[in-house]
Amino acid sequence: MEVDMEFDMEFDMESDMEFDMEDMEHSMEVDLDGVLEGTTLASYQAVLNMLKATLEYPADNTDLKATKLAEDIQFMCRQAHANCDGDGGVLLYIWWIVIAISQYIPPGHPWQECLIEAVGNLRQLEGPVPGMPAHLWRDLPYLLFRLQQLWIDPVEGDEWLADDIELDEALISNDFVRWKNQNSFAARLTSASFHPGLIFPIGQLRTALEAPTAKGPIQECRLWVACEWIIHCAGVIYNDMVTEQNPDSAFKTGSLCRPGMPHFGTERWEFWKKRFGEISKDAKNLKLGNSMVERISAAVEIMNEAQKEHSIVLEYQNMSLWNTPALGHWD
Repeated sequence: MEVDMEFDMEFDMESDMEFDMEDMEHSMEVDLDGVLEGTTLASYQAVLNMLKATLEYPADNTDLKATKLAEDIQFMCRQAHANCDGDGGVLLYIWWIVIAISQYIPPGHPWQECLIEAVGNLRQLEGPVPGMPAHLWRDLPYLLFRLQQLWIDPVEGDEWLADDIELDEALISNDFVRWKNQNSFAARLTSASFHPGLIFPIGQLRTALEAPTAKGPIQECRLWVACEWIIHCAGVIYNDMVTEQNPDSAFKTGSLCRPGMPHFGTERWEFWKKRFGEISKDAKNLKLGNSMVERISAAVEIMNEAQKEHSIVLEYQNMSLWNTPALGHWD
């Protein structure tokens, strides 16, 4: 049960940003009016108002806006703690809004970069979140929890496999697009130093490559999302795939995988590459366009590169170990 909280969020934008009227087109491209669908809590509206104001401010400077977004979030946490002696729960509202906003911002848009950079700025902060003495900013408390809550895949399941299925255009233009946007945001947040977990990328790779293949917009959406994870964080995924040993039902393999295939390891990685290739060859029958074939090709190339880089790192580490003084192998 979430408790509604109100806090004063007045701030002077002009004191923190240089005014620039030359570029307002990006703010006009993104409509955030639907962000609050399904909730009426005033605290969500307050958070949205502040973050939206920063994003929409007519200054064409991503770094500046990202800094301001991070400052906005810190301000809300400080004020909520000061006003109601809270436990940092305002972060639940903030992450909900950040993730909801991400669903409306297309990949490559400056606002997406602002959000990602702002979250990165928060991770660089020293000390705990106000009202949460046991939780440090660098751990981004509650973010994983909110990501899991809002991880609602519109293209998962076998009900999409029927050849005669009719898709609502609104589903394609709204739900599918928002799902792509959200995955792009999460994928770009993922790095060697911070990744919420393999459950997100593996789940999308399983849906796109290990489940029976759908056709048209359904499969296009599945593949687009799977490729997005590979494009932005193949190295992180591969490293975890080959170092994680414990099987976990959350990372179960799909029905197209051989029985007993390990949840982690190079076999599954190679299977994904194989399936990408099979789907690419069958693109016409699956009603996939040339742009998707090209995207798949790029993803497979990145997967191969991730494997090569991992091998180089291992070789370097082995050489370093072999040449340690303790082992007596200095030349």
